[in-house]
Amino acid sequence: MGWNQNTVPKSYVALPAVGRIQAKGPEAAGLHDRILPGRITGTLTFDIVAVDPVRVGSGRPERVGGDKLVPGIVFGPGNQPVIPGSSIKGMLRSLAEALGGGCDTQDCRPPCVVCALFGQISGNRQLMGRIGFGDATPPGKKDVRLSLASTPRGFRPRRPVGRRWYRPVQAPDAKKIQQLAVTPNSRFRGRWQLVNVRPDELGLVLTAAGFDGSFLPRIGGGKYAGLGRVRFEPVEARLRGDYRTGRWTVLSGEDLQQHIDQWRKAWKPPEGANRVLAVLRGKA
Repeated sequence: MGWNQNTVPKSYVALPAVGRIQAKGPEAAGLHDRILPGRITGTLTFDIVAVDPVRVGSGRPERVGGDKLVPGIVFGPGNQPVIPGSSIKGMLRSLAEALGGGCDTQDCRPPCVVCALFGQISGNRQLMGRIGFGDATPPGKKDVRLSLASTPRGFRPRRPVGRRWYRPVQAPDAKKIQQLAVTPNSRFRGRWQLVNVRPDELGLVLTAAGFDGSFLPRIGGGKYAGLGRVRFEPVEARLRGDYRTGRWTVLSGEDLQQHIDQWRKAWKPPEGANRVLAVLRGKA
């Protein structure tokens, strides 16, 4: 079967829509000038483990095997592969939009619940997000290995076909393009910065990251061809109390997992979100 811009991959499925939910109260104003009680402020450190080959393309060719040039991936300091924070944010924001009643990147005034959390630029209006994502880098020199992944030509529809989600590929079509990727079991370490995030808001993001264990999100290119599934594993949380005391709470191991479970359960799926979860879990 040939691949062209009119061909929808067999693995493609459109996610159901959840109606837009408007942010209310102080969330719509940003909340960066103080630390509020009952909110989560600090950092969460996670490992991102590749389940499939993962490639976040750089737009530049890389030379392999002598003179052969293939599409490359993003490299950081020390010529080590990285997963940019913008890629992590884009993946999680897209899933949070689908699950949490976001605006679906349309004009959003006043901001929806997802824009109020991730940030928003709309005309002259700029709203700083309360959750940020740093680049994910290999914890050690041997934690990431490279290989070539073969994929069909990319899927480029002429018209919108809904928010994209791709199921695992059972019988992929003929492979045509070799691209640089990191191998399964490669490990990256990244950090989320949190400012006055409510437990239910963090629960939404944790659910989008697959922390309930029911699905694996995909990142980077080649999703339609079975690339990109990753697993998030918690490493450490450093949570701040208030400005006056300057105290920090450090969580790891079982204590951190218990907090993650509590935050995740604090999020109550809005109407329609369970249909989205059913698709993500391969049950619809």
